[in-house]
Amino acid sequence: MSIKHRYESDSGVIIETLETPHSRLVDSTVLVDLRRAPRYDTQFPGEATLANGNKAYVTITNLSLSGLRFEQAAQHLAYLVPVTSRGDEHRPVTLTLCFAVPGRRGQAGDIRVQCKSVYAHRGPQDVCQVGARFIRFDEGRKALAGYIAYRETGR
Repeated sequence: MSIKHRYESDSGVIIETLETPHSRLVDSTVLVDLRRAPRYDTQFPGEATLANGNKAYVTITNLSLSGLRFEQAAQHLAYLVPVTSRGDEHRPVTLTLCFAVPGRRGQAGDIRVQCKSVYAHRGPQDVCQVGARFIRFDEGRKALAGYIAYRETGR
């Protein structure tokens, strides 16, 4: 292994760092968006339902092929996606989201998808935002793909 850098501290100690596969990996690391697909801002009304039947009306605020974000007043989401007392920590939940996306010729594409919450954040004005990843489509996979393709073309 070759020496990559040599430093001398104030106390006269010489510190040498070695070039290793790990140091090269660190040098080449860049910030990467870990999401599976690009997100598109939206403002779609929707309904979130737990397996026990608890539900809340929400607004879908961004959408991708792999997940979405929805929001609502924290008081309306507290029994669906509880945020713990430690900031933004939450207990992940599985829920069903139903909403519609614009389709061809002005027809809406209905979507019903099983999701798992990834994060829950309580923001300004006591609005809670929840990020969720898709687990299984019950209805509307093609409608979502068509909507995303439309958004990707920038029309």
